[in-house]
Amino acid sequence: MKKLAVTFVFGWQLLHADTPNIRVVNAASFLEDTSLTPGAIISILGPNLANTTALATDLANVPHTLGGVTVTIGSTTLPLFYVSKTQINARIDPSISLGAALLTVNSPTGTFTKNIVLSATSTPGVFSVFGTGTRDGAIQNAVTFALGPYTVTTNGTPTYLAIYTTGLDFSSAPTVTIGGVSVDVKFYGDSPCCPGLQQINVQLPAGLAGAGRVEVAVTAGGKTSNIVEIVILPNPGQGAFPPSGENKSRSREISSIAYSNYANQALVADENDDVLRIVDVVKRAVIHTLTLPEGAQPVAIAVNEPGLIAVVAERNRGKVAIVDLLNYNISAEATVGSGPSDVAISGTTALVVNQDSDSVSAVDIKTYQVKTVTVGRGPRGVAADTAANKAYVTNQDDGTVSVIDLTSLQVTDTINLPANSRPALIRVLPALAIAVITEPSAGSSGKVININLSNKSASTILVNVDRSGGANALGQARELYRRSAPLICTVAFSVLLTKCRTLSPSSVAPQRMA
Repeated sequence: MKKLAVTFVFGWQLLHADTPNIRVVNAASFLEDTSLTPGAIISILGPNLANTTALATDLANVPHTLGGVTVTIGSTTLPLFYVSKTQINARIDPSISLGAALLTVNSPTGTFTKNIVLSATSTPGVFSVFGTGTRDGAIQNAVTFALGPYTVTTNGTPTYLAIYTTGLDFSSAPTVTIGGVSVDVKFYGDSPCCPGLQQINVQLPAGLAGAGRVEVAVTAGGKTSNIVEIVILPNPGQGAFPPSGENKSRSREISSIAYSNYANQALVADENDDVLRIVDVVKRAVIHTLTLPEGAQPVAIAVNEPGLIAVVAERNRGKVAIVDLLNYNISAEATVGSGPSDVAISGTTALVVNQDSDSVSAVDIKTYQVKTVTVGRGPRGVAADTAANKAYVTNQDDGTVSVIDLTSLQVTDTINLPANSRPALIRVLPALAIAVITEPSAGSSGKVININLSNKSASTILVNVDRSGGANALGQARELYRRSAPLICTVAFSVLLTKCRTLSPSSVAPQRMA
């Protein structure tokens, strides 16, 4: 718990450090909500906020002056956890009245002010392991206090998880979904660790066994948190004694599949073994295994149109591997942003979503040069429309889609999705002028959002008829529009690709389940 406390209250990484004006955000999610909640931990972000780095050493008695810095809201001085040149972490005193207020930073480097609004309900933030509000959640097994992966049983009894948040509205019980499945909340309240830190304990249902990498979302006061992830393993087996393989990481965890039409080959990424397996789909055999650097955690693959080059996102290394599929070797690695989570290719440009860095890297797959485009908060998926010279990026925690011009490499438009949307992967269907977006955390019915790219209107399709889990993946775009209808592949929580449903052209209109 001590290690996690560093993540919760000190912070490890600044997002948008070059922003000239200060921002005040939830310290877990880094979301800049329209309002903040008294009692919550916040991060103040901006340049030249202090002339030193300092952190509180006694969390039971947090100081109100740190590194020569004080922060006030009105006349109330806030306790400070962490101070640096570009980030200050503090807690809003629970006694401060609701409404408009002035936050002031007094520092040896100057005085900084920010108008804020305090409200009883704001968007809750869920802490992550890397202190960025994205990727792996700072979630513990509530029995063993270990981080994931998890099985649905611990010592032969149901597994309970402790989820750490801040800014949670306690006026009613929060709801938690894991892989789109609502789970039982057994406890919610203040954590004994740190002032402002809140805790939610949930029970993993048996039906989530083998879910794999899934999203965790917390909703309170009608607002949905940032999205974090956990891994839920298959049941290790049954017997008279507690299974010995509980909550232990395993090999051969498939994270992504792509297809090369050059030689009818499938590329399979294994995020635990750090390898890329190439499968001959005619012979149904693995014909090559390419080893990536240790700890790469490959999570996404894209193949160019001729089928000769693949780009693999190495999520834990902040890089992509460029693979020569003709000679079966890794041509190069390119450094991108932090936490690359998805990749698409348009011509000779690979577009890589950097989930932690709120950016997209444009990588030339021939020269390996990299350019960076800033997008919204918590980008998750990317798709390219080569004919229109555009790319579309889902900003999961903003609930928006950034439209990038591929010539200027600038964001030219932002599409706002319905309130509380937490979009994940995206594919563009040029023949139909629509984008298809999965929203795994929206519920167990497999919600997919259709965006009309002409007028930006949104409609919904529910694709999981047995309501067993959220929609996690989509088929390749060229296969979608080649058949003149959306092929929506829902990754059910028990297997990788189990439920694929082809909609005829006449059934493209939104369909709702009873």
